[in-house]
Amino acid sequence: MMKKRFKVLLFSIFLLGISGQALALRCGSKLISIGDRKPKVLARCGEPDFAETQERRYPSYCRDTDYYVRDEYSYRSSRRLHNYPICHYKIVDIWTYNFGPQKFIKELIFQNGYLKEINNLEYGY
Repeated sequence: MMKKRFKVLLFSIFLLGISGQALALRCGSKLISIGDRKPKVLARCGEPDFAETQERRYPSYCRDTDYYVRDEYSYRSSRRLHNYPICHYKIVDIWTYNFGPQKFIKELIFQNGYLKEINNLEYGY
């Protein structure tokens, strides 16, 4: 029983280690983490190699919505016209850092000035 628990624990640690997302990033000797603001990241990591602003759709913010049309003469009766998802879009700033050929390119995603995601891309150049 103990061996099985140890194997499950070891496997889960392995899966966490190969995840594409990180919770923190080391820039030289300084550390940034999720929730840091843009000026702090800029001060610790310097100017990004590439920066862009995108409008991204987040599926967790999509929901199916029914639209009804009310009868002109009665407020109680209504008929269904459409059923389609309404999705919310968020403006995000994406900064990319290339730390060289021995390390992964890092993609930092900011929402409302706060760091929300740190993603590992392919090896740098």
